[in-house]
Amino acid sequence: MQPVLYRDIDFRLQKIFSGAVPTDVSVKEDLNDIFQSIKNIILTSPRERPFLNSGGDLYSFKYEKIAPIELSILTQQIRASLNILEPRAIINSINIRQTTPGNLEVEVNFAPVYNPELARIRSIRV
Repeated sequence: MQPVLYRDIDFRLQKIFSGAVPTDVSVKEDLNDIFQSIKNIILTSPRERPFLNSGGDLYSFKYEKIAPIELSILTQQIRASLNILEPRAIINSINIRQTTPGNLEVEVNFAPVYNPELARIRSIRV
């Protein structure tokens, strides 16, 4: 078993149980930690956070029918944000689909920098 390389706090604001004992802090490790960071970056709007002028800005497209060219631009914007803000991940591909007007699904294929063979595909739905 590999040692844990990355660890972060999961702020879900619900009671977490470790066995039968409640704990206060939930921790995400390694791939789950990297994916949580990717998800936060994708869901952040530009200028939403101080000193941060990038993000996926998915919520601006929430209730619109998106043209294919806009999906391409949004994919490039997300890739640029992830390349700047998440140095722990190698982004292999980003696929965005609009299942219905108002619903977006972003599929991110990424691998951690420390082991590129551990590629994972995860989806984010908005």
